[in-house]
Amino acid sequence: MKAILNDGPYDGTELDHNDINLYTTFWPVGVRQFIIMPPPSDWDAVRQDQKDKSGPFEGSRPIYELIRTGGTIEGRFDCDGNVFSSAIQEHQEGRQKVPVIEFSGQYFGCWLGKLRSFPDDYFMVTDEKDREWLCIWLSKEEGEAGGPRIALSRFEHGGKFVVLLCDHEDELRGRLSDQL
Repeated sequence: MKAILNDGPYDGTELDHNDINLYTTFWPVGVRQFIIMPPPSDWDAVRQDQKDKSGPFEGSRPIYELIRTGGTIEGRFDCDGNVFSSAIQEHQEGRQKVPVIEFSGQYFGCWLGKLRSFPDDYFMVTDEKDREWLCIWLSKEEGEAGGPRIALSRFEHGGKFVVLLCDHEDELRGRLSDQL
């Protein structure tokens, strides 16, 4: 997913997660996320690895807050640094609201490949590429842990194991088609 920066010296710039990691200083403040950019005059030098992303620099470093908006991430320019300073203060004082998100959906562990043994409660799903996946339901704890012990213990030779979180079982076919 790309972040599109709005306003300020980088207005219209699109950054993917690699760009953010390589060329900006990522600074999470509690649940809020900021990136500190190099001065525009040093942007090309940072991207060409001629200068470090953290400086030192002659000019000021623009700050953008990363905010999820629908299916995109918007980088909102903090023209004077007040938004960033306020976020730090809110976090230090415990005033930042941390969203409580209730777990919903179902984790599934799915194998593609030859297995030594089959779980008792498995079911088959044929994806949109006509590949047969052997799937099982996973608990929330197993799903969040990635189910590696389950997966690795069952493969005979190679294969692919994925853990997917879906709202319902009907989503599995399409989600499995996106694998590999």
